[in-house]
Amino acid sequence: MGRTVPSYRDWLEGEILRLQGFRKALRDEDKVVFDEIIEMARKHASAASYLASEDPFKAMLLSILIELRKELKGKP
Repeated sequence: MGRTVPSYRDWLEGEILRLQGFRKALRDEDKVVFDEIIEMARKHASAASYLASEDPFKAMLLSILIELRKELKGKP
């Protein structure tokens, strides 16, 4: 039987769980920023699912960069 590749959403939620130790070590004001960044990644999960890649971290970073760029341009 072949190996099933987890969906991007499943991978993302797993990655977020793995990052909880890092989050826990942050200062309170940085935890807020961390949570905002995670939401940026979740916001583009549908688009990221279309990327057929062995490294879904790239899609996560690109999703965050898109949102940051929008913020710099003053767009919601």
